[in-house]
Amino acid sequence: MGDIIEEDCAKMCIENYEAVAIVKTAMKMSNVNASTLKVTTAMKGNCLQAYSNYQKFLKQKMVDIEDKKKIKLSESIGILKFEKAKHLAKLTRLKNRLVNKVARQKETRKRAAEESSLKLPSTSNKWKRIKTI
Repeated sequence: MGDIIEEDCAKMCIENYEAVAIVKTAMKMSNVNASTLKVTTAMKGNCLQAYSNYQKFLKQKMVDIEDKKKIKLSESIGILKFEKAKHLAKLTRLKNRLVNKVARQKETRKRAAEESSLKLPSTSNKWKRIKTI
């Protein structure tokens, strides 16, 4: 069947049904049936023009579909880039937080070590406590 009538044209979709209805209406108005219809040069020209318009329509439809796919693809790429940047920013914040925490811990240990080495047992603190009591 694919060699005589293409499979996509064999379906009775809305466009095909409308085309058949237009032809039937025109034949009724002319008061002719399919067996008595004479093919004229104007009819041939109309058929050729209709076919070329149909081909243009199909090409335009394909171009529109491709454009929609490209737009959707670019939007998807943008969303993925945004998500990746967001994830990287989060990882960077976590890394910086850990680095700062470790640096603060080292600093407090160093300060504590310095303070403990500087502190000598003094009697003045002892007397201050006794005086305040």
